[in-house]
Amino acid sequence: MRMRMLNSVGDWTFGNGLGNYLTDQNAIALDVQTRLYSFLGDCFFDAESGIDWFNLLGSKNEAALLFSIKATILNTNGITSVTELNAALDTNRNLTVSYAATSLFGASVAGVLTIPVTPYSGISKFLQDIIFTGQTSIDVDVSSTIRDARIAVWILYDVANGYAPVVGAVQPISISVVRLTISPAPSGTFRLLGIS
Repeated sequence: MRMRMLNSVGDWTFGNGLGNYLTDQNAIALDVQTRLYSFLGDCFFDAESGIDWFNLLGSKNEAALLFSIKATILNTNGITSVTELNAALDTNRNLTVSYAATSLFGASVAGVLTIPVTPYSGISKFLQDIIFTGQTSIDVDVSSTIRDARIAVWILYDVANGYAPVVGAVQPISISVVRLTISPAPSGTFRLLGIS
């Protein structure tokens, strides 16, 4: 395994050729860290990967949160077991997660990450696959997770076209409904994402 190193703010490093890459045990450790910071639905080509931080941080369901974190660590390439996992919310409303796992090299992979809870409270996300069968527009009720569709940010992805964004296809028509319009009339699956 080989992964590009990240700097202190999580951006890729450049300028040192192969010196910018981690391999073996260090690459596995970085992969675990990167996957733990990923949000469910953030990756346009794999919307099922990541942790549902938006819902889990506000749910007060610690067991579900720990299960999701443990599953993410265990599903990382090169990890064979999780040996320790703790999560604690501090007085500044930051969630600190500490973990230890064993890699396929037999060595320990350990880390501590901090997730600020406050910036995510009040954020809502809508994610749904929509199937067009020849019609040019479809109205979608988004009230299950979005309070006001008119102030949310919307994007529609064409699943069959490598999740390419469909420009100008989403128009909020009320507080709870958005209209998807594509011309000429398509047939296929599109993924609607909204953040409010």
